[in-house]
Amino acid sequence: MARETGAVLLSLIAAAMLGLGAPLAKYILNSVSPIALVFLALLIALAISYPLSRTKGQLMRWSGFSRKEKYAMVELSTIGTVLPLVLILYGVTMTSAIETAFFIQLQSVFGILFGRVLLKETMQKRRLMGVALVFLGSFMILLNDLNSFRNQGQANGLLGDLLVVLGAILLGFSYSLLKRLSSHMKPEHLVPYRSLLGLVVATPFFAFAMIFASSNSQSYRLVETMPVIALYACTNFSIGWLAMQKALTELPSWLVASLVQTMPFLGVLASMILLGEGLTLMHVLGGLVTFVGGFVASYAFKNAS
Repeated sequence: MARETGAVLLSLIAAAMLGLGAPLAKYILNSVSPIALVFLALLIALAISYPLSRTKGQLMRWSGFSRKEKYAMVELSTIGTVLPLVLILYGVTMTSAIETAFFIQLQSVFGILFGRVLLKETMQKRRLMGVALVFLGSFMILLNDLNSFRNQGQANGLLGDLLVVLGAILLGFSYSLLKRLSSHMKPEHLVPYRSLLGLVVATPFFAFAMIFASSNSQSYRLVETMPVIALYACTNFSIGWLAMQKALTELPSWLVASLVQTMPFLGVLASMILLGEGLTLMHVLGGLVTFVGGFVASYAFKNAS
């Protein structure tokens, strides 16, 4: 019971760390490109996680993994890491950080659904009700940009929302991959491999982007923004990933996904303080509905236990 309680706390810590991602990314992307941010964040995460992994024993060699585990790690690093991050970061340049923070929590809903389909995890009716509420709340938030598109013809906000939602779906898929790998690897060992393989995928795109960028201004902006990039990498890619992976070793993926529903609270607060963004009535109502949906799904686990 104590281990499960600790895992729940780790899930909430992961939610808080990941919730900071949208406002920090929005601030950073005023100076650097999305692919550059993905590359640098993964590089910093690797530099932090690799020494930490050595404290938990020797890191297993790549040749020591089975073919199935290798495929799962490659899937996690590409479809479950680099691709969704690029989609979300390009999306946040077109929409607000507050809306991004709300939409990113859809990853937990799709984590629940993928856990049911791919891992055959049990699902009660209350969990399905919670999933439906989260979708309803997200649609209410999406209505803001649908109205802007209808009234003013501004398609950027709507396109940004859709990119973030697509990225959230892929992050939800990563929950099942993380759960599958958690039975074979220590969390402290999985994070460096995830960062390294993600770097392998992102490096050619980063090099291409840097070649065609204006070198002097880009280099200056990178140096100027590096402390915030380091904070973004530490919260999202190091602490957030590690806390979530450790939670998945003790809890089913759908429960971790439900607890991550608290993610937008810190993200919205940081967006209002750091970026001066404001909340609309539809944001508040949609956020409340999604939070209730996450709570309903979590409460179903409590009754099942």
